[in-house]
Amino acid sequence: MAARTEPAGQPRLFRLEEIPDPEPPLASLDELGLDGSRSSQDGIRIALHASVRQALLGGMQFSAEIEEAGFLHGTVHRDRDAPACHLVTVHEAVPAACAGASMISVTLTGDSFLQAAATCAASHRELIGWYHTHLFTAESGSDLSSVDVDLHLSVFRRPWQIAALVNLAANRTRALRFFRADGQTMTPVPYWTVPG
Repeated sequence: MAARTEPAGQPRLFRLEEIPDPEPPLASLDELGLDGSRSSQDGIRIALHASVRQALLGGMQFSAEIEEAGFLHGTVHRDRDAPACHLVTVHEAVPAACAGASMISVTLTGDSFLQAAATCAASHRELIGWYHTHLFTAESGSDLSSVDVDLHLSVFRRPWQIAALVNLAANRTRALRFFRADGQTMTPVPYWTVPG
């Protein structure tokens, strides 16, 4: 079947145009009851609800045999005190449905993202990022793998989307760290805990 072309000089019937996301509303760490003086000049400031921190550091049951992953839901604002920064508030960590996993990797499927979109829509929140586990202790230099970086850079493309890494040690202790895209790499980002 031949592709249909418009006669020379005729306008196209349609055209595709990228529409930029609207600017997020303003908010500040102080408004969340956090100490904004411990300033971060990163492009993102993360306000993590205490219940989510507790879940990721102990409340959620994670496998000791395969990596697991899920999505971070929340809100995004432009930081009132540092307009070049985004203020991302993490309200929920939701395990991914239909994900594939092994001892050294995790795969998020199209169905995983459809479920995440439906959950975000129902709660009127944004998909602000993702989390996953590594089955070893957090040490200097044991950050996201190259596969993790590729996944984040190809799928989580908004400048305020984040990745959380939960390292699971053999003695059952956990370490939680956050990262943001910085060109073609991922940079660690500090977080504040919202009391709750």
